[in-house]
Amino acid sequence: MHRLTGDRTSASELLAGLPVVRITTTGRRSGQPREAPLIAVPIGDDLALLGTNFGGRSTPAWVHNLLAEPRARVAYRDRAVDVVARPATDDEFAQVFATSGGIYGGYEKYRERVTGREIKVFVLTEA
Repeated sequence: MHRLTGDRTSASELLAGLPVVRITTTGRRSGQPREAPLIAVPIGDDLALLGTNFGGRSTPAWVHNLLAEPRARVAYRDRAVDVVARPATDDEFAQVFATSGGIYGGYEKYRERVTGREIKVFVLTEA
């Protein structure tokens, strides 16, 4: 869908109204750009990303990439900005999960399914 619309929208955004952004991180091992479509959660003037990996066992690769190199690029529709990611504070973590349920109900189910690892939440601020 991104290719068909010139990177202006995604199928998830069109069909479900989800705020899907594309984050481009730097691969921690390869050093190459890596892009991932993710649902963004507003937190004040910033955005937050949740590393739920659909409730799976492993931490998503983009999380490891941001931990190794917090500078990234976020694109939404036809706008892209450079950002710096930082792990959310405990208060922000709680706020992001409280807000995320109103954006996408699956996050609470993912949180329940995750065992044996910590879900990482990042706050993105414009660089």
